[in-house]
Amino acid sequence: MSAWALSHAITDDELVDGLRALETEQRRTMAAIIEHLVETGRRQLHLRLGYASLYEYCLKVLRLSEDEAYRRMTCSRLAARQPEIIEKLARGELSLTTVTT
Repeated sequence: MSAWALSHAITDDELVDGLRALETEQRRTMAAIIEHLVETGRRQLHLRLGYASLYEYCLKVLRLSEDEAYRRMTCSRLAARQPEIIEKLARGELSLTTVTT
């Protein structure tokens, strides 16, 4: 749905509620991505697929920017040692920025 159509199709309350729901979904999705990267790194799948590092895999396969790839890779390495990071990301208690700085 285009922004114009969206602006005419829903109420203010629906818009605010929808945005809140999307943000919650985004946090859960990011936590799931980190969890998948943890397991990808643990299995060293990136090596079997021909990529020298998880960072390179993120750049070339996932098509992330250098910053996005770095943050996700770094966060996944930390989460491999501290699995509670994943749940905190999902709940919004941590962000990739706070985990990786």
